[in-house]
Amino acid sequence: MGGDHFHGFRLLGLLAACSFGNLEARQLPAEEPPAVDSPRELRDNPAAGPRRGEGRGERSWRYRTQPAYQRDNAKVKEAFRDVVAAPKDYTVRVFSNAEPVALGIIVDSEGLILTKASELAATITVRLADSRRFPAETLATRGDLDIALLKIDAGDLPTVGWATDPTPEVGSWLATPAQEELPISIGVVSGAPRRITAPRAMLGVILEEHDPRVVSVMEGSGAERAGIQPMDLITRVNGLEVDSRENLVSTLEKHRVGDKVELIVRRGDQELTMQAVMSDRAAGPRSERADFQNGLGGKLSDRRAGFPLVIPHDSVLRPNECGGPLVNLDGRTVGVNIARAGRVASYALPASVLMPAIAEMKSTIAATPASVEVPEKENSDTPEK
Repeated sequence: MGGDHFHGFRLLGLLAACSFGNLEARQLPAEEPPAVDSPRELRDNPAAGPRRGEGRGERSWRYRTQPAYQRDNAKVKEAFRDVVAAPKDYTVRVFSNAEPVALGIIVDSEGLILTKASELAATITVRLADSRRFPAETLATRGDLDIALLKIDAGDLPTVGWATDPTPEVGSWLATPAQEELPISIGVVSGAPRRITAPRAMLGVILEEHDPRVVSVMEGSGAERAGIQPMDLITRVNGLEVDSRENLVSTLEKHRVGDKVELIVRRGDQELTMQAVMSDRAAGPRSERADFQNGLGGKLSDRRAGFPLVIPHDSVLRPNECGGPLVNLDGRTVGVNIARAGRVASYALPASVLMPAIAEMKSTIAATPASVEVPEKENSDTPEK
């Protein structure tokens, strides 16, 4: 057997083990994992490799476990080293108030960076792949896509290489680079691109009839988690003054589930600043149980719905690992990870949506010097099923 076919055979066995089920108990039979070369061999020669159960029996294949074959194992990720070699250089780490909140991608060599908007707060810092750090300014946002365009004072930077092919097919292998030599996660496309509808958002308070004064706070709501109490008077939302119940309600209605809002609250003689996350108006015990089960593998993104079109995939990401590139086996960026939506479910905005959005944001910035919210587009994409 030729060397290339032998490596393809071994890689197929290694990666096929990750495809059956959701990572827990469907690895290859217990053997020492082989060294692997390149995942491109799997794409170019998918027929190479063992059929499930061949020579061992179905029971042996399905139920004997070997932790070294899990997707997050370094021996599996090593096969994707070349895939992420270029993308890691245009991937940045975004900090907000000194905490790592997201990844981002460089979309212009003169310091323009795209990232996930809803994770940002005051005092944004960006760390490049070469470890340099820069303060960042938010130039524009798109609420419907949950993206923000940042600017740092740096030049001659490596920029994203977009995939020009159509959206990857179901079952295609993908990798999520960060700034390390190996990807932080690998996975496969788990479904056709689709729209993720947004539930109605609420802060979670009952107000007086005319004033923006809190009468009661709903259990489990964003208001309760932020520390809002009955008799608190809400005077500002994200810097905007609210002087009536109607004014407060109309201001909050503009936000989506998962959006973070800064509230100025008067409590007796004190004036307090609070950060609250808008929650699902329809949330209840059943929704909370589903969120708990989905989040058993880690925290989910606060904003994980309300997107016009996403690529669903099964890479396992932390919320602060969203905002960066999702690449195919050629190392080209097919989209930007925008949310961790479940235990083994993540969403990425496709390049076909992002490229025109970025171009529009740039043109808006050129015409309007101050930070702007770019108007959202009417959506005609296929609704979620």
